[in-house]
Amino acid sequence: MTHAAAAEEDNAKARDVVADEIAPEPLGVIQVRKYQLLHEASLLLGGMPTDPYYKGLTASLGYTWHVDEDIGVQVLQFTYALNLDTNLKKALIRTAQASNGNADLTFPEIEWIADVGHVVFKPIYGKEALFNRSVIHLEADLQAGPSFVRRNSKNNSFCLGVDAGFGFRFWVEEWLSVRFDMSELVYWVGGSPTTAMRLTAGLGFNLRGDD
Repeated sequence: MTHAAAAEEDNAKARDVVADEIAPEPLGVIQVRKYQLLHEASLLLGGMPTDPYYKGLTASLGYTWHVDEDIGVQVLQFTYALNLDTNLKKALIRTAQASNGNADLTFPEIEWIADVGHVVFKPIYGKEALFNRSVIHLEADLQAGPSFVRRNSKNNSFCLGVDAGFGFRFWVEEWLSVRFDMSELVYWVGGSPTTAMRLTAGLGFNLRGDD
């Protein structure tokens, strides 16, 4: 090996040693959360828009316990639905009555929903500049859990289901955030699955409490 080659090999080893010594440490927390949740009450308005025979206008009241920054449990959320008949339903009723005046058509509708013990997973948190004048703090979550459904039906009026979806919020103040949620409810009627999409928007109240 020539003197030049040996020198180049020594320099390469020295560069490797220096690179190992100055290698950056793994990143820890990238964004520290400014707002911390512990006990949260929520008031949401929304709808169930996918049923062809009625459209539900909903109001929901709930309570969520946030275990830590990443996990929460929506202990209970109660949703009441005010249902409006669609033109299709009205047309079917008129047709049935015209052909048989005593026709008794039934169109089961959801009256209320009780979501119990939903797990809330909060993997995304960040902040964004709004018109370069203010900073808004955002959080996105995934949630899923069991639901109890009450329908205005003579048979199978109480049903068990599963609801899963996602949502996000942005904070207005430490005690107040604006929430948007979307989920799909699957419930079983006599062994057959039925679905209902749920869209809501409203307010989350940070009750905080003791850590």
